[in-house]
Amino acid sequence: MIREGECGRLRMPPASRLSRTADCLGSEAFLKVEDLAEDASPLGGIFCPAAPPVCMPSLRFLLRILIAGLVAPAFAAPLAPTAAAAQPLGVGAAAPDATLRAADGATVRLRETFAAKPTVLIFYRGSWCPYCNTHLAALAEIEPQLLALGYQILAVSPDTAEGLRKSAEKNKLNYRLLSDREMQASAAFGLAFRVPEATASSYTSKGVALAPIAGGDGFWLPVPAVYLVGRDGVIRFAHTNPEIKVRLAAADILAAARAAAK
Repeated sequence: MIREGECGRLRMPPASRLSRTADCLGSEAFLKVEDLAEDASPLGGIFCPAAPPVCMPSLRFLLRILIAGLVAPAFAAPLAPTAAAAQPLGVGAAAPDATLRAADGATVRLRETFAAKPTVLIFYRGSWCPYCNTHLAALAEIEPQLLALGYQILAVSPDTAEGLRKSAEKNKLNYRLLSDREMQASAAFGLAFRVPEATASSYTSKGVALAPIAGGDGFWLPVPAVYLVGRDGVIRFAHTNPEIKVRLAAADILAAARAAAK
């Protein structure tokens, strides 16, 4: 187990500013978040379109296609060499399908699950990560508000079933945790990256069961991420940051969920 003292304290970005694009893009509004974290990249790891200065109803369809194409790749890269090099899917892209496992071994198809309710989708590193546990616990605090808005919450990691149970018990979680041990979903969303050899050695020496890359060529992890996915499977909001200590604050997730639900 990696203790918080060994890695430093979790830093949450300050309150973010949220805005929606022009109404003529339709009710499925795109969101923009300006991450003010000190050590964030120029884009803050956020993939959202800016509102066009002029918007005409007759151009709605073309604008949506153009914005989605400029902002997010149509197909995510399966494995990045580093976390910073990952190319996550962004707003307007179709959320990929994947088959994951619940703690009890039951299979869960993402596409079918997305179709049931709007989804708050979290990608995290595992039960051994103190920053992930802090983030999962903070999400649990706003769960009642998210459920009242009609959302379901899914949190995905490469953890084993045992790791899922540990996270749920430690953080007193009621929402669903899913195992992506083969990194099927993480790769499809463009979040999978190769863990540096020295880092992998350090983690495994502490008993962390990292997910092996197929063929035995090292290990991989997902870049932590927050997505809002509509019932039609389209990504409404996306936030990622390769800096593992920086996570989107629960208040910002709730604000984004409220804006997307309008």
